[in-house]
Amino acid sequence: MKSFISVSQNSDFPIQNCPYGVFSTHSDDTRHIGVAIGDEILNLGEIAELFDGPELKAHQDVFKQTTLNAFMALPRPAWLEARARIQQLLSDEYPLLRDNTDLRHRAFTSRAEAIMHLPATIGDYTDFYSSIHHATNVGIMFRGKENALMPNWKWLPVGYHGRASSVVVSGTELKRPVGQTKAPEASEPTFGPSKLMDFELEMAFFVGGPENTLGTRVPIENAEDRIFGVVLMNDWSARDIQAWEYVPLGPFLAKSFGTTISPWIVSIEALRPYFVENPVQDPVPPAYLRHDDPFTLDIDLAVSIRPDGDSEAHTVCKTNFKHLYWTLKQQLAHHTINGCNLRPGDLLGSGTVSGPEEGAYGSMLELSWRGAKEVPVGNETRKFLKDGDEVNLSGTCIKNGRTEDGEVILKSDMISTILLLTLAATSSAFVLPFQVATAVTNITRGGQTLEQASSFFVANLTIGTPGQLFTVVIDVRTSDLVVPDITCSTELNCYNKRKFNSSASSSYYPFAYNVSYHNNLGDFQGFAGNDVAVIGDRPTDLITIPSLKIMQATTLGLLMNGLAADGILGLGFTSASQIGGNSPFVQGVNQGDISDTFFSIWIEHFNQTDDLGTHGVIYYGGLDEVHCAPNAQYVPLTSGYAYQLTVSNFKSAGSAATNSNSKYIQAVLDTTDARIAAPTSYLSQILDSIGININTVSVYPPLVPCDTKVTLTFTFVSGTSVTVTERDLVTSYFGNCRLQIVPSSNGAITLGLPFFRGRCTYFDPIFQRVGFTPALLQD
Repeated sequence: MKSFISVSQNSDFPIQNCPYGVFSTHSDDTRHIGVAIGDEILNLGEIAELFDGPELKAHQDVFKQTTLNAFMALPRPAWLEARARIQQLLSDEYPLLRDNTDLRHRAFTSRAEAIMHLPATIGDYTDFYSSIHHATNVGIMFRGKENALMPNWKWLPVGYHGRASSVVVSGTELKRPVGQTKAPEASEPTFGPSKLMDFELEMAFFVGGPENTLGTRVPIENAEDRIFGVVLMNDWSARDIQAWEYVPLGPFLAKSFGTTISPWIVSIEALRPYFVENPVQDPVPPAYLRHDDPFTLDIDLAVSIRPDGDSEAHTVCKTNFKHLYWTLKQQLAHHTINGCNLRPGDLLGSGTVSGPEEGAYGSMLELSWRGAKEVPVGNETRKFLKDGDEVNLSGTCIKNGRTEDGEVILKSDMISTILLLTLAATSSAFVLPFQVATAVTNITRGGQTLEQASSFFVANLTIGTPGQLFTVVIDVRTSDLVVPDITCSTELNCYNKRKFNSSASSSYYPFAYNVSYHNNLGDFQGFAGNDVAVIGDRPTDLITIPSLKIMQATTLGLLMNGLAADGILGLGFTSASQIGGNSPFVQGVNQGDISDTFFSIWIEHFNQTDDLGTHGVIYYGGLDEVHCAPNAQYVPLTSGYAYQLTVSNFKSAGSAATNSNSKYIQAVLDTTDARIAAPTSYLSQILDSIGININTVSVYPPLVPCDTKVTLTFTFVSGTSVTVTERDLVTSYFGNCRLQIVPSSNGAITLGLPFFRGRCTYFDPIFQRVGFTPALLQD
């Protein structure tokens, strides 16, 4: 069989495959159900009316959904009819779609233009442990050869209940998880990022068919009716966290941080030519697990790793799915033997697939034999995964090489997932000393350079006599100076941080009480002290803040881990101090060198320069004449605890509509939030103005076309208006664009970094007001 769509012999998607997936495009974030064919995707929603057979004629709407769940829920005859109809429509011998130019134009999308999503809403996820070679290897490592397999292993398919919410589609970046680990010689555990990150080469199948009611089981002879299709799966594992936590209930945080699946579901019918005889099972399993029909799949599997900075991936494992001891039918039948109800869209993983030889082991745990061996990866070696490693899983079925006409029978999709370890455990995450470089612009006394670090802006200061240098996050929502204490060296989030040594400061005064602190970077614990702080970029232009109460942190917030900053400089109100001190800025006005009651912040537009708008300037008690126009328009604050304003009117203008809202609402300014947060009514208004229905958005910030045009105008009770446009709201990351708006957690608006870019904002905690002026330097 051949398709009228051109399909190269090396394509993963010949007409014999026709896998199902869910996609959107860069120009339209509406999700569609599609079938991959060559370099194209056939949009089934566009041809839904052509499914006019007896099983599907009354259910054509299932192809117009945004997930495959409704289609999966139909009985198996409907799946067979759909596959047959799709292959007929794609056949080079069938004219209905081939010769309809208009329909073809609407129905096909280039895969290069597609953004793939999870193919189904996954209600529940179970992972089995069904490879005898993997189970034996792990057993030998941890229990010895004589006790490699537990007594139950050959009597039932062992499995555990996984976390469905963290199953993600191929290409999703993951962070190295943190948790408790315990070295064998240690007396107690430590907290921090996993140092033994691992992949697990697996396959998984999606459950389909009508749900079995609670209390009824699926007999093994009917199990195939509930197996919709298979995907590749990487069950990422943090081995050191797993080793400490898994007794007695099994894996928890070591696996729940992320599980990756391929975006295309290959149907069981497409795989039928690749069923081979089942493995011999000794002892013979119980009757409810017995079946004679071949249901073991002959699928070649491989894993390759591309180290960060390497131009190519290197194969570390080659194995085959036929090495599985328990079949998919047995897994499903066992899952329901107690009356557990399985629903369409549930995901069942095979467990790590390993073969009998060393090169066929499906995890780094086995390949390195628990870290005892080095695994070659190009010019490098690995025992476990390192920061930035890209792990690729692939599966291939080719029966007898090729058919008579030279066409490849079937190849499956490849997972290509970057393991982006922003919470890094290695010293290469950043190099000490990190500090802010002085801006090239002419900054006068009171001015200081800001630089972007992750989603935050940071500046330099010193504490003590002589001064000890720190880089701090600028936070206008809190009101304290927080730096790591020298005793923080054993706490992981303090790794690579400068730490305050009070015994080295002649001006330090201790306080005998503990304090706590919280902001967007997490929860901090420590104690209070008193010392002098000095702010500024040049020795001739320094601002001194005497006798300032500071927090010496012994535990830092989680997001400080890996961040190129040591602590926090809160510039809010004294009334908002969490350590019982004076606001550093207010203290500087009352007793220090700050000559006026306000400070100003200017931040570049996003993408204004080649360094993506990473610079800004903060002025303490003076006018930034280089970057800011004079005569600020001030707005009175509505809170004595935060820079909070009342919005009297809000307008969102986009390509689809212009919407207004005159309901009064509170808005809080926040320099530690990279987004604008708004209540649902405002979000709906914003999305509607660019032609997006809020009910179709499942992830925030939402994906949008990169050429999206949108203008948000906030009018405050004083009559002052501030406008934010797509220039600072739409950000690009790895080719995808997102609108930096998110739902509010408290019903108010949070005005984060997009609000500050391209203008000057004046903060006056003494007279309780905020002002705005245009920026003089735009482009």
